[in-house]
Amino acid sequence: MISYGATLAKMQPVIERLFDAFDEAAVEAAAHHADLGLSRRDDQHYYTGIIRRLVMRDLKAEGLYLSREEDDRPINPMSSIQIPYEGLVIWVFKAAKISDADPRHRVPLPEHSARKKAFWRQEPVLELGGMPADNILLLWSEEQGVIHPTMTLVRPLGGDHRRDNLRTHWIGPLRREMATLAVDDLNEMQASVENPMLGGEDVG
Repeated sequence: MISYGATLAKMQPVIERLFDAFDEAAVEAAAHHADLGLSRRDDQHYYTGIIRRLVMRDLKAEGLYLSREEDDRPINPMSSIQIPYEGLVIWVFKAAKISDADPRHRVPLPEHSARKKAFWRQEPVLELGGMPADNILLLWSEEQGVIHPTMTLVRPLGGDHRRDNLRTHWIGPLRREMATLAVDDLNEMQASVENPMLGGEDVG
């Protein structure tokens, strides 16, 4: 099972690009609403969806977004983002922060989705040439059009529609400045929460 530090080390080459993609998408989404005279309060899902679609566009240009070969459409429905990278499959979700004092995000539940349940259980969900991969959640949020500077990485182990059935291996922050740290330093970083057996409210 890959550690939090090893995950950071693998992701280091794309950390800054991920933050750039979200920051730029948030600016474009705000400009789009302003140009059309729309209020994001009237439809929060539309605003968030624009950010996701713009991030998908930018990551695809960087070769970081996987689409179906036959028609170039997203592998996942709507604007869901999955990034296969260096033995990781990173599934990106918008999530609420636990609190103003806690920069972590509340880990989403797979609910009744068979595909999400499999991902949370660390089962393969993408065809990567038979190579093993670790399934990682990347959680982000924004406030008043500004992307929160701390995202959250999670290695899930299981879950369904009940919070007390959530299982995680570890939970830790992802910050832009990690892109400039030495790989050895990243490898040695410890997760905020390391709890391979129990899930629930205490792990987000």
